[in-house]
Amino acid sequence: MLSNKLPDIPTPQYTLLMSKYMVDLNFSSPPAATRAFFSVSSFWVVILSVNAWKASPPLSLLLALLSVVSFLHWSYFKYNSWLSLVDRFLASFVFIYVLVRNTGVIHYTLATLALLSFSCGSAAILTKTWDTHLAFHALFRYSAFWMIYGFVQPIGMFQFIIWSTLYIGHYVCMCLWLIDEINAIKRGGYPAPVNKKG
Repeated sequence: MLSNKLPDIPTPQYTLLMSKYMVDLNFSSPPAATRAFFSVSSFWVVILSVNAWKASPPLSLLLALLSVVSFLHWSYFKYNSWLSLVDRFLASFVFIYVLVRNTGVIHYTLATLALLSFSCGSAAILTKTWDTHLAFHALFRYSAFWMIYGFVQPIGMFQFIIWSTLYIGHYVCMCLWLIDEINAIKRGGYPAPVNKKG
């Protein structure tokens, strides 16, 4: 008598490239270095929210919400969780909204740099090169930050130098704080396992 019970097939935690060339990657979540940097750097969006208040209160509130959701998403990372989906939706909505409502060479240059760095960071996930992903996604956030900042108010040289210095300094400090893990990743070490509960 044949059994009707189907064999247990492990469900992939990451499913990328949703096409006939689908790649299922059963690897753990981004390492603490990545999660810590992006959870803390999510509060940089608050700067945009404050500066956007006079120009567009709805955009300001949306940016504030994005900051909170992004912080929670990276702090309690779980791929395709509701926080992950909301974070991606809000970030995409804000990016597209600002992209189509502004013009200029600098605006489109920053938008292009943001899209290219995001793509490179996503590609780095395929090879599990987490340090490369950290660098490119950090560059994506930096480019998107200035694209949005330039939309809500003119970018002054003083503001550019101050915020750029602080952002780069923040990135370097986070890398130094987690240098042991970064080195382990470069040596081929594995990131921490995903918490499958919840």
